[in-house]
Amino acid sequence: MRNAFKYAALAALLLVLPVAAQAQTTIFGPFSNAVPVTVGVQRTAGDTAPALYIKYVGDDAVPATGATTIATVADTSITFVLNGAAYDGFECPVAAPLGGVILTGDAACDTLGEVVDAINSDTKNNFVAFIGAGLRTDVIETTTNLLADAADNDVLTPQGEIIYWDVSVSDDEELPFWDVNLGAAAFVQPGQNTPPKGSPFKTSDSVLMYGWEQFTNAGTLTDLTLYCVVENYDAGTETVQVLYNEPLAATTVFNAFANDIDGGIHCRRGKMFARATLSAADTSAWNFGLYGYRAPLQ
Repeated sequence: MRNAFKYAALAALLLVLPVAAQAQTTIFGPFSNAVPVTVGVQRTAGDTAPALYIKYVGDDAVPATGATTIATVADTSITFVLNGAAYDGFECPVAAPLGGVILTGDAACDTLGEVVDAINSDTKNNFVAFIGAGLRTDVIETTTNLLADAADNDVLTPQGEIIYWDVSVSDDEELPFWDVNLGAAAFVQPGQNTPPKGSPFKTSDSVLMYGWEQFTNAGTLTDLTLYCVVENYDAGTETVQVLYNEPLAATTVFNAFANDIDGGIHCRRGKMFARATLSAADTSAWNFGLYGYRAPLQ
């Protein structure tokens, strides 16, 4: 009788072990026992989705106290000033002498990729730029769908200047899966004072456990897309993978998504963001959220 109980217990254990091992591999295996960091982001208002991060990283021409160092966004341009003078390290389109102006209404400078490439080509290595919740191919319209701002010296802060999508021009809604309070600090590597190399997220994985969306919009609500983007700012390239896609709920209707996928949705060595595609009308209310974790690779 004792042996019968022993063998029965062993058989039950063998049946359970493969399932437990599989679950642990799915959820934690890629992280080599790293400690995950919980990420929860929610958007409840307009003009809060970051399109660009711009940061001053120069160490050989540190602005004097009270000097003007700005990146100003207008309807069809982004203008850079350093120490009160037009910046001569880059411009787009290029036409010497360089004057620090990026004409977003020009065909050579009207995508997010072209804008960051122009800034990161800085011959004096004073400014760097990163794409936020967007893709290199996203077009900045002639009447720019970046939120215009006044003269701004946020480029000198650890967070850098955050340039947001303008919801009055762009109908789509974006949500980044990183700590938005960090701004450019989420992208700039420690000690970095030159244009960025490789992918800012190359040493970590992002895992979405669940998300939700609820928009009030009288237009067409199309779909929700979750992206994983592995960027290489040195080469000016990115690899885009669509991780998840489903139709948006009807206006005012709350919808939870990706909350029943075992182990969550993984983005390896890239940034993750969600985009809700809407058209024909402005959104008047937002409830857009992502929850999961990021973990460093070892």
